[in-house]
Amino acid sequence: MVTLDENNQPAALLTATGQSAESRSIGFEGQFEIASWTITERQRHCTRHGPRLH
Repeated sequence: MVTLDENNQPAALLTATGQSAESRSIGFEGQFEIASWTITERQRHCTRHGPRLH
């Protein structure tokens, strides 16, 4: 299969190796009120890993 590498150059990808992508994420959410104001804060962190093309 022909695809693009990290530099947007054509690269061959062997389909026999398959794909082993991994994704992890964690998130937090908090909300509180001060007088008539409601403050909401959301945060998320995500990482993705997989084989790189050479």
